[in-house]
Order: sequence, then C-alpha cells, then structure tokens
Amino acid sequence: MSAITAVTPGEIHPSEGYDGFVGWVLSLIETLGEVGVGLAVLIETFVPPIPSEAILPVAGFLAYEGRMSAWGAWAAATAGALVGALIWYAIGAAL
Repeated sequence: MSAITAVTPGEIHPSEGYDGFVGWVLSLIETLGEVGVGLAVLIETFVPPIPSEAILPVAGFLAYEGRMSAWGAWAAATAGALVGALIWYAIGAAL
C-alpha cells in the first residue's frame, strides 16, 4: 500500500519520466519559461507528431504554480504558431 504525501508547488517537474524529444521539449519549457513555450510551439509546426496539446497544458500547469505568466505563455505560443505558419507560407510562396 502506498502513502499519499502532500506536494508543495515547485516540487512537480512535468519533464520527469519523459525521454527523447518529448522530454527535451518539456525541459525546454521548464528552463526557458514563456520563451520555451514559443519555441516549442514553433517546433510543433514542423514536427507533426508533437501536438500543441502536449505543450500548452504544461504551460498552463506552470502558470498555475506561478512559475510563468499565463499571459506571457499565451503570447509566446501565439507568436510561435504565427512564425511557424509564416515560414510554411514563405516556403509555399517560393514554390
């Protein structure tokens, strides 16, 4: 039987238990904060198997804990998605 223990904010690390690319993306978000969210969403536009549904809940959780700004994460995610879309648009326009 396992005991349930209380966890204080800041003790939970979303990147723990994940290896490979997903672990790297989650670590990026934890390390760089809002900028990491923007970079992760930008990367997500080029690597389809990494959905934003795996990135944005982590940002929301960290914002809930006070480790990043919810508005900053929202702005960074929007900017990352916009830059990624513009890059694909430029590639398509050049063809």
